Amino acid sequence: AALDLIAKIRQQLPNCSILVASTSQDGPLILQAMRNGAQEFLSIPLELEDFMSALDRVRHANASGDGEGEVRDSQVLTVAGVNGGVGSTSVAVNLASVLAQDKHNTVALIDLDL
Repeated sequence: AALDLIAKIRQQLPNCSILVASTSQDGPLILQAMRNGAQEFLSIPLELEDFMSALDRVRHANASGDGEGEVRDSQVLTVAGVNGGVGSTSVAVNLASVLAQDKHNTVALIDLDL
């Protein structure tokens, strides 16, 4: 289900950055996630430094402009779990909290149970 979600997001939103977090370290799973469109694959439990570094790498990989390193501002970040109880809300709350610590950021968090 998660691999299908990655592929569907990539197909419908080709410019969307996808970071995957999983307890699995299965090589074929990681490879398929990357082939389906994930830019990063992180291990759970997440370390804040690793997560923030991954976000920074994705931001710079998607930089706009003429390659001079200018970074495009993100408007929306989405945290999605493949089923309930996997910690998506916790990740979203902690991400919003860290982003809000920067005085240049305005952060709103919306938690939907879809």
